[in-house]
Amino acid sequence: MLMKTRFLTYFLLLCAVLVSCNRTDRRLRDIDSIMESAPETALEQLQQINPKELSESDYAFYALQFTQAQTKCHIVVDSDSLISAAYKKYAARPSGNLKMRTLFYNAMVFFNKSDFKSSMKDAVAAYDIAKESEDSYWIAKTAELISDILWYVYNYSQAEIYEHEAVENYLLAGRIDNHRYALCDLASIYMNENKMNEGIMLIDSLYMFVTNEMPVDSALLEYGKCKSVCSLGKRRVKFA
Repeated sequence: MLMKTRFLTYFLLLCAVLVSCNRTDRRLRDIDSIMESAPETALEQLQQINPKELSESDYAFYALQFTQAQTKCHIVVDSDSLISAAYKKYAARPSGNLKMRTLFYNAMVFFNKSDFKSSMKDAVAAYDIAKESEDSYWIAKTAELISDILWYVYNYSQAEIYEHEAVENYLLAGRIDNHRYALCDLASIYMNENKMNEGIMLIDSLYMFVTNEMPVDSALLEYGKCKSVCSLGKRRVKFA
């Protein structure tokens, strides 16, 4: 009887420990579920978590999410002090969503530091995983980043190829806003290739379409205007 009582006590304690260990996991999973639809809320919730209280595994997931949320909220992240924890855990995996996202956001950090060689390495690796998974949204995001890197090193012909792929896959994924911003980038590439007519026609057609909608997307119009007037200047990164 005493042995049964002890066994039951140990069993209940083990259950309590497991529940305690999984509590943060559940919070991070909940945050991950709103990352795409509400990144501002995701970032606010991540800021309420004390990273020192997380296990090593949880901290890697937290580090990935925090970097992703910052980027999606248009905060320029140029330090790998956080994403490196995720890279250490997920980059060695054979494949998968977490590896793809880690490679992408690590590439973004390198991109923000103008280390285009390192950025391209991780961006291409993330792109390959997205292609394997046939995930249109992530194919578009990774192709767009590759195009931006190529744009910055003046390889406009290759940038055009990847931007076309981004345009097509954003549309397939139903991400209309991203699709339209990618069209603006494509117009900019055309202009840098001295394909002025194609670039102007693309901007004009997008302008006509957007101005006939209510409410008018003023941010997109301003972005398109900037790209058409300043096509030779640096691009504003807008990974939403």
